[in-house]
Amino acid sequence: MSNRRDPHHDRKLRPLYDALDNLNNKQAVQRADKLLKKEKDFHCAKVLKALAFVRMLRQKEAMAILNDVKTTPNLDENTLQAMSVCYKELLAPEEIPDIYERALKDSPNNEDYMTQLFMAYVRLRDYKRQQQMATKLHKLTANAAYTYWNAMSLLLMGHENLELGKVMCFPLALKIVEKSKDKTETVGEEGTFYYVLFSTFCVVGIRSTIDNTLKNV
Repeated sequence: MSNRRDPHHDRKLRPLYDALDNLNNKQAVQRADKLLKKEKDFHCAKVLKALAFVRMLRQKEAMAILNDVKTTPNLDENTLQAMSVCYKELLAPEEIPDIYERALKDSPNNEDYMTQLFMAYVRLRDYKRQQQMATKLHKLTANAAYTYWNAMSLLLMGHENLELGKVMCFPLALKIVEKSKDKTETVGEEGTFYYVLFSTFCVVGIRSTIDNTLKNV
């Protein structure tokens, strides 16, 4: 199964999405079951059924579906996004990284999955892994915006552990930002926004932290 969106499946799922949007969870379960009778391995229908269960406070049934689906290789984008919504509504954001880590094993250079995984780490305040993912994103795409994701992650790591920040995180973040400022990269509108926002914040914030906070460490 391709991990890309399937327009044919999108059309089939539209009534199911409509039922969920209209808060008609019982109808959503019925429509999911109807689809699954015709196509038992329709993973997105399974996950949307799980989402209806979550909203019906049937969490155990929802988790059983999610646990079954997440081990399936090459899940499509719709399914991954629906799983992410389920885990958020279950107040289990710690489950989200696993689904995108698995997806990246099937599609190791998928930028969208990598950014979703970065954001999942951000929600968990896993600064080390978000910094590692930002580094991979920049190496893959050369997009300057990811340079600043990297620097911001280092800044957060340093604030969490000031000793580590003093000897590694803050100097490295400052070096990354200042090095990027000297480059003439064509970053586009989004990249320019990140350049202005993060370079200003990082340089001022890191220098301020080094000059003020760390003098007492």
